[in-house]
Amino acid sequence: MEKTKVIRLSTPIEDNAQKIIYEEIHLREPALFDVEQFYEMDRKSNPLAAMRLLIALVSPVTETVLKKMAISDFRL
Repeated sequence: MEKTKVIRLSTPIEDNAQKIIYEEIHLREPALFDVEQFYEMDRKSNPLAAMRLLIALVSPVTETVLKKMAISDFRL
């Protein structure tokens, strides 16, 4: 059974290309490869970029859309 977590956003984010408004983000448990990519990005860039990548890997929301996420929602 796959573990999931739902994050309710205080400020919805919009994917203009797909015409989707996200009021919540459904996250699945990361696979080992997802975590590996997270650590690689953390080394190459910074912790926020790495976490944004990880969220994009384990949810249907793209990194581009996640850039619009309120910092208060990001830090939950």
